[in-house]
Amino acid sequence: MSTLVDAPDLRLPRAVRSDLGQRLRISSWSTGRPWTDDDVELLCEMISEFPIVEIAARLNRSEASIRTKVKAIRRCEDNLGGFKSKDLADLLGVSIRQIRRWREKGYLSGVNGRITEASFAKFCRTHWDKIAFDRLSPEVKVWLRDFGYPRLPIQGCLWGGGKNEH
Repeated sequence: MSTLVDAPDLRLPRAVRSDLGQRLRISSWSTGRPWTDDDVELLCEMISEFPIVEIAARLNRSEASIRTKVKAIRRCEDNLGGFKSKDLADLLGVSIRQIRRWREKGYLSGVNGRITEASFAKFCRTHWDKIAFDRLSPEVKVWLRDFGYPRLPIQGCLWGGGKNEH
């Protein structure tokens, strides 16, 4: 019969196992402080208003922790305020590059990579002439009006200016 020899323990240290497991998405083991429901609610409230650096300081967590949690909870990403550049470009019928140029010129601003609603509302009021309004769908025209786009008497527009209005 063979005798069992004690083999060296080849397991990785806890911190290495946890980090590796998280990167491979095979472990839920975390070396950090667990997230409470209150922490998650605060994160969701703050993510559309404050940069991640400030949120991390307020919640006493790392920036990586904040980013990871935002990705982990889809509802937070869905509730982020503002617009993705791609979505806004699609709605307005312009390229993403044009949205970037407007951001570079200061016409639009954002928080955490998203264009804020307040910034877009200001853009609609002050730079309305940059939007090819006549080429947009009636639904988008109404949506722009809600953001402060000037009311113009345009033929066929849903909020007025049609043939039958006097």
